[in-house]
Amino acid sequence: AGRPSSVALPEIVADIVGRRLDRMPADERRLLSAASVLGEEFSLEPLEDLTGVNRLELAGMLDAIESGPGLVRSGQAGYRFDHSKVREAAYWRTGAGLRREMHRLAAESYLRRGAEGKLSDIALHLHNAGDPRAAGRLVEAARDARARFATEEAARMFRLAADHGKADRSVLAELAGCERTLGLYDSALSIFEGLLACSVGLEWGGILAQMAEVHNLKSDWPWSL
Repeated sequence: AGRPSSVALPEIVADIVGRRLDRMPADERRLLSAASVLGEEFSLEPLEDLTGVNRLELAGMLDAIESGPGLVRSGQAGYRFDHSKVREAAYWRTGAGLRREMHRLAAESYLRRGAEGKLSDIALHLHNAGDPRAAGRLVEAARDARARFATEEAARMFRLAADHGKADRSVLAELAGCERTLGLYDSALSIFEGLLACSVGLEWGGILAQMAEVHNLKSDWPWSL
């Protein structure tokens, strides 16, 4: 659901993939653009909402792409791009305005069809769409990921929420906890120090205790006492 890397493709790879895409009919290129917004793996239901093409026609087009240029592969759970570089090329060749709108439509599709297991996808699509709902959804997704012990995913969602201005004290404290769990001790300490600067009373003591724990994990013995 997130954007692929914006790092430039190696020139020879970009040239090969680009020429393969350029040889395809316009409707198939539009289909791959929409699929690239959904991710390296994608299914027909949200693709139908992004393209306005019915599922049977989509399946036929994807089968033709698979048996022809071979840029996608089918599987039991849906479809996937043949290579991550194909998805990157299709995504970054799509105009920025169109990408934003398709990210918004993808989020709406998942929300309408049921958000179970898709909280992070929804949040990332809203984030990439520049939608004001993104901040709250990112926090929701982060807390869901943390409850599943998917700490790296949780930290990423919390960071993005903070970038959206959703950086209240509880969100920052949860982010610091994730960073500590991931072994990013300096980052966790930096966040705790920011929280400490505007804390009083029992809260101040609690933050100091958490900072001491991080210093202990770093083997900064004098600081952990």
